[in-house]
Amino acid sequence: MNKKIIGLAVASIFGILLLNLTCEPPTEAPTTGTINGIIYDASASQPMSGATITTEPITSSKITDTNGSFKIEGVEPGDYTLQAAKSGYLTNSTTVKVVAGKTASADLQLNPITPQLSVSTTSLDFGTSSTSIPFTISNSGEGTTLDWTVSENSDWITVNPASGSITNNQASVTVSVDRTGLDAGDYSESISVSSNGGSATITVTMTVRGPVVVVSNNSLNFGATTENMTFSITNGGVETLNYNIIYSASWLTVNPTSGSATTETDVINVSVNRNGLSYGNYFETITITSNANSVTVDVMMTVPDPNNPQLSAYPTTLDFGTKETNQNFYISNTGSGMLTWNITDDKSWISVSPQSGTTETETDEINVTVDRLGQTPGTYTGTVTISSDGGNQNINVTMTVPDEPSLSVSPTYLDFGSETTALTFDVANAGTGNLNWSISDNQAWITTSPNTGTNYGTVNVTVSRDGISPGDYSGTVTVSSNGGTEYVEVYMNMPADEPPTAVTLAEPMNNTSNSIDITWSRNYDNDFAAYQLYYDTTPAVTENSTLVTTITDNNQNSFTVTGLSANTTYYFKVYVMDTAQQTTGSNVVSGTTSTVIGNWSLVTNISGLTFKSVWFNSENDGYAVGYSGSYASTSGSGRIYHTGGSTWLPETIPSSYGLHDVRFIDTNNGYAVGEYGTFLYFNGISWSEFNSPTSSTIGSVFPLTNDDIWCYANDDIYQWNGSEWSEYNLAISTITDIFFIDINNGWVVDRNGKMFHYNGVGWAFHSDLNDNYIERFFFLNSSEGWYFYSSYSSTSSSNNGAYHFDGSSWTLYENSDYPIYKVRQLQEISSSNVWAVGYDGVIFNYDGTRWNKVICPVTDDLYGIFMLSGSDGWAVGENGVILRYH
Repeated sequence: MNKKIIGLAVASIFGILLLNLTCEPPTEAPTTGTINGIIYDASASQPMSGATITTEPITSSKITDTNGSFKIEGVEPGDYTLQAAKSGYLTNSTTVKVVAGKTASADLQLNPITPQLSVSTTSLDFGTSSTSIPFTISNSGEGTTLDWTVSENSDWITVNPASGSITNNQASVTVSVDRTGLDAGDYSESISVSSNGGSATITVTMTVRGPVVVVSNNSLNFGATTENMTFSITNGGVETLNYNIIYSASWLTVNPTSGSATTETDVINVSVNRNGLSYGNYFETITITSNANSVTVDVMMTVPDPNNPQLSAYPTTLDFGTKETNQNFYISNTGSGMLTWNITDDKSWISVSPQSGTTETETDEINVTVDRLGQTPGTYTGTVTISSDGGNQNINVTMTVPDEPSLSVSPTYLDFGSETTALTFDVANAGTGNLNWSISDNQAWITTSPNTGTNYGTVNVTVSRDGISPGDYSGTVTVSSNGGTEYVEVYMNMPADEPPTAVTLAEPMNNTSNSIDITWSRNYDNDFAAYQLYYDTTPAVTENSTLVTTITDNNQNSFTVTGLSANTTYYFKVYVMDTAQQTTGSNVVSGTTSTVIGNWSLVTNISGLTFKSVWFNSENDGYAVGYSGSYASTSGSGRIYHTGGSTWLPETIPSSYGLHDVRFIDTNNGYAVGEYGTFLYFNGISWSEFNSPTSSTIGSVFPLTNDDIWCYANDDIYQWNGSEWSEYNLAISTITDIFFIDINNGWVVDRNGKMFHYNGVGWAFHSDLNDNYIERFFFLNSSEGWYFYSSYSSTSSSNNGAYHFDGSSWTLYENSDYPIYKVRQLQEISSSNVWAVGYDGVIFNYDGTRWNKVICPVTDDLYGIFMLSGSDGWAVGENGVILRYH
């Protein structure tokens, strides 16, 4: 093929490709989001590869890479449950919120599947005759090896085998009991199964046949008034129980004093006699002997002292046996007045709380604890002594330290709250010999160390909140040993992920025609991710508004917003985003861009004329009024010029004096006023004379409707109601301007600064501004307006100025780059676009922040201004000057 042809073909193809590339449609706003994250091996705290990631609702399934990372793109906005799974690990999940155009992050930890202990029963009841019962041990942890050990702490229990290992099979353990040499009665003990997959406790119960004395109450307290009480005797075993009751106190009577029982219950009546006894506490021990065992019942009786405080403490004996560590006794005042008491004990293994107090009519509870740690096996006795101003009393304390290992754990409750991650508890041997213990727990978020030990040790417990949903969590740490089993309850709270702290926006600054500076307070949250600045043209700024910028440095708390439209109010809000992509919005502030200043140009100057006022109904329908010659008071000097959009031409009017003001209701209804009560009306075709209320010079006219027209002359105000004029005489001097916002909201001012307000019914004094020569004012609405005071000859800001109205009061504007002087007329287009003209061709514009002096093409005095819009306006003045702003 010809090389030239080939070259042309290649060039054509390249051109087509280039055209396709350059004709791509504009980028649209994203409609989907992304989910990414990292999966970790909880046991090694390392990223995990090969984990399968799925979502509900279903999106696409992903497999984590060698870094444990995954990414799911093109996800529709909404809430999703994200799940991670891998063989040999427990599945874990979390929830994420997907937002269009944003990435939601979700990290998870997977815990390895570990051995899990399971036993076939938690109780074995041997009754009265059984001697051997088996149970099974299983491993529910798939593919793992369970190493187990069974321990018991009673001589009458034997287990076989006592240890072993299983994977997927089961192990059978036989438990045997031996009743030889045991007293009749019911027996109950526990055996512990400990393993590397948890622990379990099995309760073993057994009955030894024979009679057993059982009493319903081991102590009777008759107090200060009770005379009769009872207790019952039952046979807790089998066969016939024969018993006798022995006591020696003369003030005590027991009936009956002997008996026999098989299955029935015998009620024993006990009574006391206080007659002839001195004040005080009386004690006796009733002993029940039998053909089986013996038991005692402690009796206390008080003879109250009516004249003095009297101590009464009960019970008088506390027997802690082999396991109990806490018991109570009670102090009462069986006399009168206030009883003051103190408590001491005579043994280091006894603790009492409280140790002092006062008692009047209430009963005080006293707690006694015993500590077996470090004590050799045997029975220990001690005395708690109560000393008081109402007598003294002893409480006998008995404790037994068994000749075998005895597990003691403290504390048995660990509360990690919402922030703590590490706490400890202590393991101790309260008995003798060697205590071998092991630790297990039932929650993946709990970690313990060490997990085995002998006799004494401190166990560290840590909790992990990674990958856990907000809420309250509880678990149990089991301490298994050959001296019993104890449990430590673990509590943890996973707090809800708090949204970020909001920032506060300051008022916008440095407003230009296309930019505004925005500043806000800093966010100091640890999980700060970004500031997101939004704006809107309404106060309802949301995350659906225009996003200006995203700033990830929390130290950068200001931004210049550019590309804005001139003379427009914008509303701004900053959202703070955290690492979980939660957002919190700030307050809303607003700022108005300044007007783009155009140019004033001279349209025409009609020699021999002076224009005092100008009005436009539309861009192609304008009127300028004034007078010819040097004096407006000359008959026939009145002049009205009209433009249809290009040339200004004189209007035919009735012979009149000079005109000062013109204002239209609509294109077919206009009014012009001036010297010697001149009052003209335009009906859309021609000008004619209108009924005038005065022969004095009318300074301004303000028609609201053809039946509601206002004007002023000197210090009088007139209102036309459609048929006649009404006159209002106010305490006011020479009026300089009148202005109506609506039919129920009008204003009038004189040259000395006195201002009156009309409310639809009548005029009332509003304020005295104490400024000389108030010129004109203009109200945009009920809460926005301006007025000027000025002197023709002075350019000093002390004699000239502008006041702003905020709906209730007037405030002097003091921040102009130029003195406000020589102003004769003004018009407010918006709160950020106000125009004023005056002597010597001065033109001022307020851009929402400051007043600026604008270049004027003439130096003639300007008396009237009318702005059609922010970019189109007219001004008129002496020497027939007509200016156009465009």
